[in-house]
Amino acid sequence: MMIMNEMVSDKVCKDVVTKYFNKVVRKGDYFTLDGARWMVEAHNFRKDKEERLIYALELINECRGIAKAKSKLLGEDLKDFKRSLKDLDDILVNPVTIPREWGIDYLPNLLRAYFDEIMEEQVMTSREYLFNEYLSELLA
Repeated sequence: MMIMNEMVSDKVCKDVVTKYFNKVVRKGDYFTLDGARWMVEAHNFRKDKEERLIYALELINECRGIAKAKSKLLGEDLKDFKRSLKDLDDILVNPVTIPREWGIDYLPNLLRAYFDEIMEEQVMTSREYLFNEYLSELLA
Protein backbone atom coordinates (compact mmCIF):
# COMPACT_ATOMS: atom_id res chain seq x y z
CA MET A 1 0.00 0.00 0.00
CA MET A 2 2.87 2.39 0.76
CA ILE A 3 4.23 2.00 -2.80
CA MET A 4 0.79 2.78 -4.22
CA ASN A 5 0.52 5.92 -2.10
CA GLU A 6 3.93 7.02 -3.32
CA MET A 7 3.00 6.37 -6.96
CA VAL A 8 -0.09 8.57 -6.80
CA SER A 9 1.46 11.28 -4.65
CA ASP A 10 1.19 14.87 -5.82
CA LYS A 11 4.95 15.10 -6.26
CA VAL A 12 5.25 11.99 -8.44
CA CYS A 13 2.24 13.00 -10.54
CA LYS A 14 3.60 16.52 -10.99
CA ASP A 15 7.02 15.17 -11.99
CA VAL A 16 5.57 12.72 -14.53
CA VAL A 17 3.23 15.28 -16.09
CA THR A 18 5.97 17.92 -16.21
CA LYS A 19 8.49 15.56 -17.82
CA TYR A 20 5.99 14.43 -20.45
CA PHE A 21 4.72 17.96 -21.15
CA ASN A 22 8.25 19.37 -21.52
CA LYS A 23 9.23 16.56 -23.88
CA VAL A 24 6.16 16.91 -26.10
CA VAL A 25 5.15 20.58 -25.85
CA ARG A 26 8.50 21.97 -24.58
CA LYS A 27 9.29 24.35 -21.71
CA GLY A 28 9.08 27.75 -23.33
CA ASP A 29 6.41 30.33 -23.91
CA TYR A 30 5.10 30.99 -27.41
CA PHE A 31 5.96 34.13 -29.38
CA THR A 32 5.65 35.33 -32.93
CA LEU A 33 8.81 34.70 -34.94
CA ASP A 34 9.81 38.36 -34.41
CA GLY A 35 9.16 38.08 -30.67
CA ALA A 36 11.18 34.86 -30.41
CA ARG A 37 14.06 36.48 -32.32
CA TRP A 38 13.89 39.46 -29.97
CA MET A 39 14.05 37.19 -26.91
CA VAL A 40 17.13 35.42 -28.31
CA GLU A 41 18.84 38.72 -29.14
CA ALA A 42 18.02 40.12 -25.68
CA HIS A 43 20.28 37.48 -24.11
CA ASN A 44 23.36 38.88 -25.87
CA PHE A 45 24.78 35.46 -26.72
CA ARG A 46 27.92 35.08 -28.80
CA LYS A 47 27.11 35.88 -32.43
CA ASP A 48 27.44 32.26 -33.59
CA LYS A 49 25.06 30.98 -30.89
CA GLU A 50 22.54 33.74 -31.60
CA GLU A 51 22.63 32.92 -35.32
CA ARG A 52 22.24 29.20 -34.60
CA LEU A 53 19.18 29.77 -32.40
CA ILE A 54 17.56 32.15 -34.87
CA TYR A 55 18.24 29.72 -37.72
CA ALA A 56 16.47 26.96 -35.75
CA LEU A 57 13.48 29.25 -35.12
CA GLU A 58 13.28 30.20 -38.79
CA LEU A 59 13.61 26.60 -39.99
CA ILE A 60 10.87 25.39 -37.64
CA ASN A 61 8.67 28.29 -38.74
CA GLU A 62 9.29 27.54 -42.41
CA CYS A 63 8.67 23.79 -41.97
CA ARG A 64 5.67 24.35 -39.66
CA GLY A 65 6.99 22.05 -36.97
CA ILE A 66 9.99 20.61 -35.16
CA ALA A 67 9.70 17.09 -36.58
CA LYS A 68 9.55 18.33 -40.18
CA ALA A 69 12.52 20.64 -39.59
CA LYS A 70 14.52 17.80 -38.01
CA SER A 71 13.82 15.55 -40.98
CA LYS A 72 15.61 18.01 -43.31
CA LEU A 73 18.87 17.85 -41.36
CA LEU A 74 21.74 15.36 -41.11
CA GLY A 75 25.02 14.98 -39.22
CA GLU A 76 26.44 18.11 -37.61
CA ASP A 77 23.48 20.22 -38.75
CA LEU A 78 21.09 17.90 -36.89
CA LYS A 79 23.34 17.91 -33.83
CA ASP A 80 23.42 21.75 -33.84
CA PHE A 81 19.64 21.85 -34.28
CA LYS A 82 19.06 19.59 -31.26
CA ARG A 83 21.46 21.71 -29.21
CA SER A 84 19.53 24.80 -30.31
CA LEU A 85 16.28 23.25 -29.06
CA LYS A 86 17.87 22.71 -25.64
CA ASP A 87 19.25 26.25 -25.62
CA LEU A 88 15.81 27.66 -26.46
CA ASP A 89 14.32 25.58 -23.62
CA ASP A 90 16.94 27.08 -21.30
CA ILE A 91 15.76 30.62 -22.07
CA LEU A 92 12.07 29.53 -21.95
CA VAL A 93 11.34 30.29 -25.62
CA ASN A 94 9.26 27.68 -27.42
CA PRO A 95 10.74 27.05 -30.88
CA VAL A 96 7.25 26.74 -32.39
CA THR A 97 6.11 30.28 -33.13
CA ILE A 98 2.66 31.85 -33.30
CA PRO A 99 1.45 32.49 -36.86
CA ARG A 100 1.25 36.22 -37.61
CA GLU A 101 -2.31 35.88 -38.94
CA TRP A 102 -3.55 34.86 -35.48
CA GLY A 103 -3.00 38.43 -34.31
CA ILE A 104 -1.54 37.20 -30.99
CA ASP A 105 1.97 38.23 -29.89
CA TYR A 106 2.43 35.98 -26.87
CA LEU A 107 1.03 32.85 -25.21
CA PRO A 108 2.40 31.57 -21.91
CA ASN A 109 3.47 27.97 -21.48
CA LEU A 110 0.27 26.30 -20.32
CA LEU A 111 1.83 24.06 -17.70
CA ARG A 112 3.87 26.85 -16.10
CA ALA A 113 0.81 29.14 -16.19
CA TYR A 114 -1.21 26.39 -14.49
CA PHE A 115 1.39 25.88 -11.77
CA ASP A 116 1.61 29.66 -11.27
CA GLU A 117 -2.15 29.70 -10.66
CA ILE A 118 -2.27 26.84 -8.16
CA MET A 119 0.86 27.65 -6.20
CA GLU A 120 0.51 30.36 -3.60
CA GLU A 121 4.20 31.05 -3.37
CA GLN A 122 6.43 29.92 -6.20
CA VAL A 123 10.17 30.04 -5.92
CA MET A 124 11.37 31.44 -9.22
CA THR A 125 14.64 30.25 -10.70
CA SER A 126 17.10 32.87 -11.92
CA ARG A 127 16.32 31.74 -15.49
CA GLU A 128 12.59 32.37 -14.95
CA TYR A 129 13.31 35.74 -13.34
CA LEU A 130 15.46 36.83 -16.31
CA PHE A 131 12.81 35.52 -18.70
CA ASN A 132 10.11 37.58 -16.94
CA GLU A 133 12.30 40.69 -17.14
CA TYR A 134 12.79 40.25 -20.90
CA LEU A 135 9.13 39.39 -21.41
CA SER A 136 8.03 42.59 -19.65
CA GLU A 137 10.38 44.59 -21.86
CA LEU A 138 9.15 42.87 -25.03
CA LEU A 139 5.48 43.38 -24.21
CA ALA A 140 5.91 47.00 -23.11
